[in-house]
Amino acid sequence: MAILRAYALPHPILSIPAVGRGEERKLGKTLAAFDSVAKEIAFLRPDTIVFITPHNVVYEDYFHISPGNGAKGNCEDFGTKHVRLALNYDPNFSACVAHVSGKYGISAKTLGEKNAPLDHGVMVPLWFINRRFSKFKAMRVSPSKLDTKAHYRLGQCIAEAAVNIGRRTVVIASGNLSRNLKEKAQTGYLNEALDYDNEILDIFTTGDFNRLLNIPHNIREQSDECGHMVFSILAGCLDRRHINSNIFSYENHMGAGYAVAGFAPGPHNENRNFLEQSENQQRRLVLKSRSEEDAYCILARRALEYWVLHGLELPIPAGLPNEMITNRAGAFVSIYVNEQLRGASGALGPTTDHIAAEIVKNALGISQGDKKFPAVTMEELPDLVYKVDVIGKPELILDVEELDVTRYGVIVSCSDAWGVMLPNQPNIETGQQQVDAVRKRAGIADDATVRLEKFEVQRHE
Repeated sequence: MAILRAYALPHPILSIPAVGRGEERKLGKTLAAFDSVAKEIAFLRPDTIVFITPHNVVYEDYFHISPGNGAKGNCEDFGTKHVRLALNYDPNFSACVAHVSGKYGISAKTLGEKNAPLDHGVMVPLWFINRRFSKFKAMRVSPSKLDTKAHYRLGQCIAEAAVNIGRRTVVIASGNLSRNLKEKAQTGYLNEALDYDNEILDIFTTGDFNRLLNIPHNIREQSDECGHMVFSILAGCLDRRHINSNIFSYENHMGAGYAVAGFAPGPHNENRNFLEQSENQQRRLVLKSRSEEDAYCILARRALEYWVLHGLELPIPAGLPNEMITNRAGAFVSIYVNEQLRGASGALGPTTDHIAAEIVKNALGISQGDKKFPAVTMEELPDLVYKVDVIGKPELILDVEELDVTRYGVIVSCSDAWGVMLPNQPNIETGQQQVDAVRKRAGIADDATVRLEKFEVQRHE
């Protein structure tokens, strides 16, 4: 058998009446949609339901599948002892997914369980499903910190496993959309949040999952979503299948966007090979970037590749432009995959004898990885796009009005913390937005007195 249906569901814990205590009535559209989905699942009578949840343990480069024969959960952390839920797992299905994933070089296994009880990403949809149908087994799997394409591949593996093991399977991708939709939302309000929700709703409506794979990371980050990666796994489950999609509901409550969508797979459709389409698009962008590289970016690329391939620092080559070997300045090297930042290293002031040495040093720093980004692998090298920023001398300013976000970067510092932002950053349109974003990244309180410095950047890309 194959995937019978796939659903994108939110998980507002207040939708469970014992937790909401009347507040759930404000989510009338979502509650009605949940019940409609539960009725469909009861009609389909699946053998196995795959729950994809962002609120179980998440690893950097590994997809965690919950082990054992089952798990239980309750809502005591949400103020009630009257809700208790349980899942019976399907160990054979989980083992088949792990086997298929390994065949394609994807790490998806049942190791490292840190949170055995059911999380609310599972409990909310489970509560509604159980009211209509409970004679099924389940698999619970978490996303990882890998990119959207890796998540899509995992979805392909889940679909293949369902066929191989002969399970009538339903997929539940549990995730909220933006959590920045109203002033009283926990994390504030951003226009980009509504843009993100509208984009996801249109993707769900059209089934154009190529767009899902290519939404820039910074847009997702600013919307404060928690569902993008689980939706990417769902999309992979439907690879090369014609689908009929249905938006059951959309509403927001307390600044969070809740969408309920269903996808009914139909016949094979080779034109819906969205992962291949996305990868081909990325290759074209990389080739275009390589054809336009100047000496700065070429040096950064050669230095990083030399370390990854040989484990050695690249000697400064001959024939570089004179300013690269006679001038001293701070510099940043950044690498991108599919327009998403993959790593960055640099300094605001010079730390070596000249700019060329600065570039080599920073490329070496990226290649070895840090706390935020893992070391670069040989397999990644063909997909990397390079940018080099040469930093001008910082200048003290007294007011954010002196900032021009298209021309100047900014340094924001106080007695115990500091942060920096380069110019021309996506969704940063004013000096105040620039400073606020740096404060947030650096953990500087809104009311803390800060020192502001601006600097110009010579960008090479």
